[in-house]
Amino acid sequence: MSHCYCGKILWVDLGTGEIRREEVDPGVYRRVLGGYGLGVKVLLERQPAGADPLGPDNILGFLPGLLTGTPALFSGRYMVVGKSPLTGGWGDANSGGSLSPEIKRCGYDGIFVRGVSERPVYLYIKDETVEIRDASRLWGLDTVETENVLGRELGSGFKIASIGPAGENLALIAAIINDRGRAAARSGLGAVMGSKKLKALALKGSGKVTAASPGLLKKVNMVISAPLKHEFGKTERFVTDIFAQRVLPFLLRRKVFFKPTVRQVMNSLRNYGTGAATAISVEGGDAPVKNWSGVGMFDFPWDRSGKISDRSAAPYEIKKYRCAGCPLGCGALVSVKEGKYRVEEAHRPEYETAAVFGSNILNDNYESIIKLNDLCNRLGLDAISAGAAVAFAMECFEKGLIGPGDCGGLDLRWGDADAAIALVRDIGLRRGLGDILAGGVARAAESIGRGSGEFAMHCGGQELPMHDPKYLPSYGTTYVVDATPGRHTAGAANFVDAGSPPLFGEYNLSKTVKYRYAGKGEAQAYFAKAAQVLNCLGLCQFSAFLGTLPYSEMVNAAAGWDVTDDELLETGERILTMRQLFNLREGIDPGSFTLPDRALGRPPFERGPTSGVTVDLETMRRDFFRAMKWDDSGRPDRNRCAELGISPD
Repeated sequence: MSHCYCGKILWVDLGTGEIRREEVDPGVYRRVLGGYGLGVKVLLERQPAGADPLGPDNILGFLPGLLTGTPALFSGRYMVVGKSPLTGGWGDANSGGSLSPEIKRCGYDGIFVRGVSERPVYLYIKDETVEIRDASRLWGLDTVETENVLGRELGSGFKIASIGPAGENLALIAAIINDRGRAAARSGLGAVMGSKKLKALALKGSGKVTAASPGLLKKVNMVISAPLKHEFGKTERFVTDIFAQRVLPFLLRRKVFFKPTVRQVMNSLRNYGTGAATAISVEGGDAPVKNWSGVGMFDFPWDRSGKISDRSAAPYEIKKYRCAGCPLGCGALVSVKEGKYRVEEAHRPEYETAAVFGSNILNDNYESIIKLNDLCNRLGLDAISAGAAVAFAMECFEKGLIGPGDCGGLDLRWGDADAAIALVRDIGLRRGLGDILAGGVARAAESIGRGSGEFAMHCGGQELPMHDPKYLPSYGTTYVVDATPGRHTAGAANFVDAGSPPLFGEYNLSKTVKYRYAGKGEAQAYFAKAAQVLNCLGLCQFSAFLGTLPYSEMVNAAAGWDVTDDELLETGERILTMRQLFNLREGIDPGSFTLPDRALGRPPFERGPTSGVTVDLETMRRDFFRAMKWDDSGRPDRNRCAELGISPD
């Protein structure tokens, strides 16, 4: 092992049973880092064009970030890559928890699986021992049950990622779950795992991941952790809560946007998790309401959104949870001790889940959202896509396009949590209407027809996350220009729209302002490149909330390099371009991705914080493509590809 990287990847062919290890040239890491940077390089070189996403030629990769396993703070993320069965193009998913460092401890920078097994199997890896083991007894179990069974059989210390019934049944919105509730959720890669009859990975390693300069990395960590040292006391928390509950709604209704301090953000995340600002997001116009057709302050006002936000979770919390390498600890485990939504122990719902099963379906019962979140994790479903599917079905039901007979007798009224729970279960098991919804809302709209496409909130086949471009327009650009469409974590100039500093480097972003559409291409390209760097280093994006951080120093301390911020940003550009080239190779027109009219404000809302807003998506897309040196259709310039050292073909 060369300090932060192992210099080795593992190949497993489930069709032939072949297991082999492959050395990786050290120079590769400086060019693509780790995570999906290494993943896209491998798939472009090894996977044939036009491969069936659910066939033997699709390569499924599990990759830690470059910094994962070192003492670098926030570095506990891993990525899953493959051709997406949901979009037909590049697919990647990102998860935290404790699995990522274990891949490194086993001695690998990536585990790549090809072929299809004739029977259910799981991959057993303990240091140098790699075995394809029978998983017939596990097939049909949910992800928590799977982890419990393997934990008992294998003993302590094994880190497990698995699919549930949704992946087994090839639901195209299936996720891969580790740590009983951390989800590599997007792109439908759980279905790829299911198509290979691969139920789980069980990993345990004893290797040590080191840093080239431990002392320097320790100093960098001190800089990063400095804003996290001050926790709010009771008085400060009380004042903050009063402001959030009484003053902030007043400001938001008058389109006065409040920018919190770093300390406020970090303490809010530490105390309440990502769901801390659910009510604020609903009231301000960021969180979609009633399948993107409603206005929060009127259709899901503060007295309802407040029931599924910040302090609403506190009575159910049983202990805190943090991912590997995390100094913040924004997670928690919760329990509903009695009633019809009883849950013994589950991960606290994140913001996306609280919004998609809350405001987006007009449900203000937090206990039911805990249940829905746990059900998605157990079934192995992407909660964003599953919630969007429920909202789509409820609107189709309201408009008379489907009835109880189409829904297995369910009365899919807005806000009916019991109906939502039953429908999510049907999606995971592919029963009745759930079988149609398991392919995503785009395919469901094609099946139902009768104008239902208007209610299918997706981009390129993938359901939209819970951030409305009418509130922060650059999300719209991100949704349509990234190789995995409809992703809110792919890097957007929203940070600047909201008045935040750049992530790293000396880039001047001061001219970008909210609701300005022209001239934002360079800012959007900057943040997209930076997001690739953070992801491929294995860093949590919450590190970006701390402001401009010494990322290049962190990399140099861990890897023993001498990279600059500019070189890292060029690496981000290289990874962005390679992911784009993957889609082009698969016949996907990058310029064809678009957003539903509701997400763009066509027609604009007549009331609320985003009233009168129609997003000029085409101007922002065009300016981004030009800033990236791609043509107006999204095809990278051949000369620039040569400068980046990649083939455009």
